[in-house]
Amino acid sequence: MAFATGLSCNTIRTGIKELKNPLKSQDQVKSAMESTSKIRKPGGGRKKLIETDPSLMEDLEKLIDPVTRGDPSSPLCWTSKSPSKLSQALGEQGHKISARTVAKLLRQLGYSLQSNQKTLGISHDTAEFAVASIRQWWHLMGEKIYPEAKELLITADCGGSNGYRIRLWKSELQKLATETGLTIMVSHLPPGTSKWNKIEHRMFCHITENWRARPLITREVAVNLISNTTTKKGLKLTAKLDEADYPIGKKISDQEFKKVNLKRDDFHGEWNSSILPNK
Repeated sequence: MAFATGLSCNTIRTGIKELKNPLKSQDQVKSAMESTSKIRKPGGGRKKLIETDPSLMEDLEKLIDPVTRGDPSSPLCWTSKSPSKLSQALGEQGHKISARTVAKLLRQLGYSLQSNQKTLGISHDTAEFAVASIRQWWHLMGEKIYPEAKELLITADCGGSNGYRIRLWKSELQKLATETGLTIMVSHLPPGTSKWNKIEHRMFCHITENWRARPLITREVAVNLISNTTTKKGLKLTAKLDEADYPIGKKISDQEFKKVNLKRDDFHGEWNSSILPNK
């Protein structure tokens, strides 16, 4: 009954009791109401948090705008200003406050949590750029973490710059495979299933949350916001700015494409394949 109606168990018990012992006269009803009603005295009740914690609003504003009111090197300058993270940061300063209360205070201060609608790019999102990103990751992090690796598995969407039909994507991967000596296995997610890619849920969602309400006005801002994305479970990200130029419209001829040492998988070879190093 409580679940279906949304009423508390005590309210339901009182109602059942009244149904079993109905009041017969108006005087009885009036008397019962007067005996059960509670009138709070002026000034009674719980005090507002900003009254019991005078420094709360000042500390909150310092976290929101560290450049003008606080320490410019504060991590929150580059991290999420979501109520939950602000609540956590305030808790570390000795304030007892929930994320919901933080949200109310932000609205009182005139702040609105909004998502960014635009991102910055320095060149074009081409297959050449996609492979250059993988190459940079491998040399900066991958080969240090996996020094004995002989294969590299890449999951990718079916379309876009790294689509399964893009010749330039395969040609650039061939260069990377030959340079590193790695066999590069590529598994393209079927059309319409890009959200199955675990990167969407393990990384991209946290980046989006982290730069919420912060305009990406410079490349430095974008790189710092990504680099300072963290989670309670230990996620840490590294971001680098690639200032190289990646022109669009590059074509791979039939003769060039024949140099790609491509081995298609037995299961949906159009989506799953391996590119072996050329000797």
